[in-house]
Amino acid sequence: MTTSIFDIFKIGIGPSSSHTVGPMIISNLFMDLIQEKNYLEKLSKIKIDFFGSLAATGVGHGSDKATLLGLLGETPKTVDTNSVDKIVEDIKEYKKINLLYKKVINFDYEKDLTLHKSTFLPYHPNAVTLSIYDESDTLLLEKTYYSIGGGFVIGEEDINKKEEKKKEVK
Repeated sequence: MTTSIFDIFKIGIGPSSSHTVGPMIISNLFMDLIQEKNYLEKLSKIKIDFFGSLAATGVGHGSDKATLLGLLGETPKTVDTNSVDKIVEDIKEYKKINLLYKKVINFDYEKDLTLHKSTFLPYHPNAVTLSIYDESDTLLLEKTYYSIGGGFVIGEEDINKKEEKKKEVK
């Protein structure tokens, strides 16, 4: 992978790109996957589980806000930073989130966003699992991502692919 200076210096909403840019990109990728699998209309619930460092310091560093904004379809480059706090306050107050500004579902910040502060997933300390459910509370899709620094992210299946390639090379 080649990296340019433009990859290193990223625009973001918080003090740490691994806690804001990464989680926003992660939720953008998850929403892309939901659309690809035609789950947007079927889903009625979304859960966010932060692990390790994202759970321990993520709220203070804005990981929660960045993830919620990404679920709306906001990106690090285009989000109106002046509206971030109001958007998140509204999500918390009204207990609703408008996914991609296309579908409003119930979202209780206190119940649907969980901080697993003492649980670290094996690959990296900055982990988040996103899950969606239908009306009968059946899991439709679940995916774990890692924010590995500098706004770069990796999905769990990509880690497994890397490990398989290493085995093939030996």
